[in-house]
Amino acid sequence: MQDHDALINLIPEYAAGVLDAGQRRRVEEHLAGCAGCREELSFWMDTAAAVGAEDTALPAPPFPDRLVLSKTGSPGALILSVLRHAWLILSSQIFMVQKDIWPASATVLMVGYFFALASGEAGALRFLAPLVAAACITVIYAPDFDPVMELSLSTSTSPWQILLARLVLVFVYNLALGLAASLALLPFMPQLILSELIIGWLCPMAFLTALALLLSLPLGSYNAIGITYALWISQYLIKGSASGSVLLPAPFSQIASFLQVYQAFWNNTLFLSLFSLVFVLAALYLSLIKRERFLHPA
Repeated sequence: MQDHDALINLIPEYAAGVLDAGQRRRVEEHLAGCAGCREELSFWMDTAAAVGAEDTALPAPPFPDRLVLSKTGSPGALILSVLRHAWLILSSQIFMVQKDIWPASATVLMVGYFFALASGEAGALRFLAPLVAAACITVIYAPDFDPVMELSLSTSTSPWQILLARLVLVFVYNLALGLAASLALLPFMPQLILSELIIGWLCPMAFLTALALLLSLPLGSYNAIGITYALWISQYLIKGSASGSVLLPAPFSQIASFLQVYQAFWNNTLFLSLFSLVFVLAALYLSLIKRERFLHPA
């Protein structure tokens, strides 16, 4: 049974053609006597064919020599080719993102919206919007949530393009939900300043999603969610401690200056934006390393 469990986990890589000769032989010997694993292989072969067909439908990466040295030499033609390539990747990745993300994000933000209406303050929206987006981002490129991860890593499309496309899709979706909820509060809370409300959750959302994405690649989705949630929620504990509404242990009083700096960090739009960019670039780089390790294991 243990040997069966070990071999069935190799079937996706067998279908992708990345196993070494010894592993491939073991899998083939097991398949000869296991009908269940043959059905599993059939599923992965069909999936591999679908992913392969999708991959061949995409044009070459956006900046190859043949585009730069095109016959027309027109910058407009180059830009159109890049945009078309980006659109093809984006549209293909819509169906690769975990499907539960879309209704889950909308439901949680709707709860935050109605809670804000009931309380007469927009704090619930500011609190929930970054958390929802961060949780969604951690599952867009994780093996435990992406059943075709091995096949995606085997295609010719660069992993950073796939990761960036999924990041854009999920972030823009959550951004649209947050904007819609913010606008929907205005008729009931005329005292709100829309720009302040949006910046209040947008910059932290960008920071938390970028950090969650970066952490999810080496640490996994659940660890990334735990760390980012702890960082975000802790600032509210600090605020509560400063106001006296939350009593923190005595040692916290000795690091009051650090806590003040930490609290101020979440209100610094420049720092949040810069760190977001750095974290996204680092995540894209890690995706390339992840693919190299997958294709060329030590």
